[in-house]
Amino acid sequence: MANFGIGIDSQVASAHEVANAIAQTELPKKTLVGKKKSLSSSQFDAMMKAVRDGESLVVKQRMDNYSMTEDQRKLLMSEIEKQ
Repeated sequence: MANFGIGIDSQVASAHEVANAIAQTELPKKTLVGKKKSLSSSQFDAMMKAVRDGESLVVKQRMDNYSMTEDQRKLLMSEIEKQ
């Protein structure tokens, strides 16, 4: 019905065009997986300070954005649990 101009005011896309658009939108998400930035010592120190300043929730959310050593993760989680 959209091809006949019934019930639509804007552009019309085929199922193939929609699937292609979705695939292109999802592509960057797939390429970012596994490409986390390494957590630098200054970033680690900033996270520890943020936890001590009551920002544990923010730090927990941001931890997943970084590749970190097991020791860094354990220290951060230990500090978060103290709060």
